[in-house]
Amino acid sequence: MIRESSAIVKKIRELNVEDEVLKALGGVRGACEFKEVGFDRLTKAQKKLVLMANEAKEKAYNPYSKFYVGASLLTESNRMFPGCNIENASYGLANCAERTAIFKAVSEGFTLFKSLAIVTRGENFEVEEPTAPCGACRQVINEFSSLAGKDIEILLANTKMNKIVVTSIRELIPLSFGPSDLGIELSQYKR
Repeated sequence: MIRESSAIVKKIRELNVEDEVLKALGGVRGACEFKEVGFDRLTKAQKKLVLMANEAKEKAYNPYSKFYVGASLLTESNRMFPGCNIENASYGLANCAERTAIFKAVSEGFTLFKSLAIVTRGENFEVEEPTAPCGACRQVINEFSSLAGKDIEILLANTKMNKIVVTSIRELIPLSFGPSDLGIELSQYKR
């Protein structure tokens, strides 16, 4: 989650050990760098995407966690697809909002994406810090970043949408595993 990452980054900078930490991580710069902005600093398209994610979170089927997650995905052809988290009594069969939005887009014939927004809240509390995608979602987003041959912007907003982190899949999963690692050519799937 960004909340933990931000605290870690602040502590690293406070202790003035950033170079040592980067060296220990193998020089992976960008893995801990995020740009935080206010809603008013977003572009019109980014605002629309965040608002759609905010609306989508209220449709969550979440009887177990009571945690509401909404996502919205912007395709290269400027179509938007919302998604919410969908839980199941067999917890491993739940589906995150991010993957719901992506799977909706793919099922409608779209596989090239520009941007993804995520907004969350608890049942009886607002989320103060933006929540980042889980590992499974990062891997799925990375798949489509690989397909497009470019990075996908990710907008993470807290419940009040007054704290928004602008990042990308390459920043969230810098040393990724993808189709090229398997020698797979994906160009036939671009649409």
